[in-house]
Amino acid sequence: MNIVERYLYRLSYWWLPVLLVTCIVGAASYWLASSSPGAFKANATLLVNLTETPGTIVLDDVLLSERLTATYTELITTRPILDDVAAQLPDVESGQDLEDQIAVSAVPRTQLIRIDVEDDDPESAALIANTVASVFIDENNRTPAGGTITIIESAVPPDGREGPSLMTRALLGLLAGASLGLLIVLGRTYLDGTVWDPDDLRGSAARLPILGILREGDLVLAETPNDSPFLPPLSEPYRILAANVLASLARARGSDQGPQKVAIVSAFTGEGKTSLTARLGVSAALEGYHVTLVDFDSVNPSLHAEFGLDWPNGGLDWLPTADTKVELNQVEVEPTGVSQRGALFASPRETLLNGLSVVAYRQSSVGSPMEYVSVQETRAALSQATSNRSDLILFDTVAYRTGIGTNLATQVADFAIIVVEAKHTPIDSLASLVGSLEATGTRALGIVINKR
Repeated sequence: MNIVERYLYRLSYWWLPVLLVTCIVGAASYWLASSSPGAFKANATLLVNLTETPGTIVLDDVLLSERLTATYTELITTRPILDDVAAQLPDVESGQDLEDQIAVSAVPRTQLIRIDVEDDDPESAALIANTVASVFIDENNRTPAGGTITIIESAVPPDGREGPSLMTRALLGLLAGASLGLLIVLGRTYLDGTVWDPDDLRGSAARLPILGILREGDLVLAETPNDSPFLPPLSEPYRILAANVLASLARARGSDQGPQKVAIVSAFTGEGKTSLTARLGVSAALEGYHVTLVDFDSVNPSLHAEFGLDWPNGGLDWLPTADTKVELNQVEVEPTGVSQRGALFASPRETLLNGLSVVAYRQSSVGSPMEYVSVQETRAALSQATSNRSDLILFDTVAYRTGIGTNLATQVADFAIIVVEAKHTPIDSLASLVGSLEATGTRALGIVINKR
């Protein structure tokens, strides 16, 4: 998936924050525009004429006139001139008060001088501009100089304020807010460290084969095996994935002819472990394998629901202590000197598909027994529960980030299949999960990219 597709995907999820940023910046712009709507601007125009000596010819008169115009432009804003202007205006104490209001410029390649004045009152703006012009002309007439000055255009009160209208500035604020929001999404997309495609895993610590890629719409045209409402529907991508998994297991099988135990693991909840476990089991059973599905998920046990089965009754009612013992599929504890025994795993529940059964562990009143038993005890209990009659045993585990029972399930298993949710699972979290599997000695068969 290229950067444009990723950006549009992120935008589809982040449109509300983008809209919120746009509204906030737009509202702030409107408030600022309302509190400072802009000033009125009036201007007067002066003409500078070069004084010539009668009977003589002055070379480069135009150049000299432009230089004289530039000189006058600088003289108009000097302190003596502005002080004289302030003396003729009401409510102005000194010329320093006028410095920020007056701007004088020479019109390029002409002998014209433009005096611009900004003020909150249009009448005052015109009055100040005309006063500056008349004061400077009077001063120039009293002082011998090289030219004369005349007013070409007197200042008049302006009809409107200078600059964009209030609505225009508000719209510009909305545009700036939208641009900021879109830029944030672009940065989030550029710095995105999640898994989207197999290419994203190149060069990462999670260098494992890709067993399959499941897209979000793959179950739309899925068919239910035997037309049973109590079996999860299958589509072609799931069948292909199951074939890849079975082929990988066949290559990995050594001299041990016992059932192969595979843990389906993921870094976070909601990545599709349970759904994948159920469909892998159905696909393998349809190929003639005897499959047992074991629910190791102590946080959200729901594997039985995929087949329309109820959660097994008869949960353990005991308080785990250091004296906890497991003999085959029996838990024995003596918290008060009275021995209590119960099955760690429930009896296998047959599904409507021949050769496929579901096993769930039992809960105690204080939590999952998986938190208190060892790997050897769990293996013994699991062997007793499944009676070693299966060719393939698939574990639906709790999310790695939850941590409850994850290591136990993976240590009991021979292999692991890692499920990642496209566009959501960080590559760093995937690498951490791979490292955890390596630490427990569990071989990872590969990765399944789900919800692509």
